[in-house]
Amino acid sequence: MNQIRNRSRQGLRDWMESTTNVTLFTEWASFEDSHTLKVGNQRIIGKQIYINTGTRPLAPPIEGLEKVPWMDSAGLLDLEKLP
Repeated sequence: MNQIRNRSRQGLRDWMESTTNVTLFTEWASFEDSHTLKVGNQRIIGKQIYINTGTRPLAPPIEGLEKVPWMDSAGLLDLEKLP
């Protein structure tokens, strides 16, 4: 499963980097207004801005979570047998 996931992630990145009129930024960004995006120290202005944020698992801030067995999507994909 991890091989499939990692191959898919790299394939998407390769496709975006090789596509004409697509610029891939891998930094934190924030909107300054509806047509201006600040990425790192750069400002990007455009009629349309597409953002692919990707996903990563995050443990919610639940008191006592560290005391119980829990699993996120990454841990689930790392399992070698069904739970």
